[in-house]
Amino acid sequence: MRYFLQQRQSSGAYRSGANGIRYLETPSYTEFEVPLADGSFGIVYLMPRDAKSFIACACMLDTFAYIVDAYVAAHPDSQPAILQTFQETWPSVMELLSNGENGFYSPAALCVLEDPDDVVNRWFVATIIGNVGHLPATKVLGNERVVEAMARVVRLTESAINQFHGAQIDAELLSRRIAQARMLANVRRAAKFVDSKFDSIIQLADSVVKSQ
Repeated sequence: MRYFLQQRQSSGAYRSGANGIRYLETPSYTEFEVPLADGSFGIVYLMPRDAKSFIACACMLDTFAYIVDAYVAAHPDSQPAILQTFQETWPSVMELLSNGENGFYSPAALCVLEDPDDVVNRWFVATIIGNVGHLPATKVLGNERVVEAMARVVRLTESAINQFHGAQIDAELLSRRIAQARMLANVRRAAKFVDSKFDSIIQLADSVVKSQ
């Protein structure tokens, strides 16, 4: 499957639809080339989910995996500070990721789906259109709910890409937060240890007093 942002139209047996949109049918999905304001094209896919629902999605570059990988690889004490910084830097991206993690596809989610072309897992911005019967490609652009879902995927995907590449992590702030988080975690562990040993310390002190 093609990544969302393309600078030119693809060759192939595409059909023309409304508003300059072209579409291509395949056994697994219908691909739509949607003209964007800057002259490029957004690629949106419509895939059957089951007999009564579809997935509208856009394929993303693997650079988004950086967010998840950086969080997972971090020390558990540092993860809250990293998550807070990511949420402040890329709020739209993190909301989509949170939706994907929790299985919420409304308005959309950043999640991993299988690419039918090469059977490889890839990142997608996706939403689900439920309670829709069989819908041939020639009828898709006439279905208001499907068109709205596709437009939402385009809008949120553009926003996520622009935000991810347009905002940079404040490394100094993140370093301070991680240091504070690690220090706080160590203090809490020390307090927990002292608390767990408190009764033993009292008993030892009491026995010392009695022996004198």
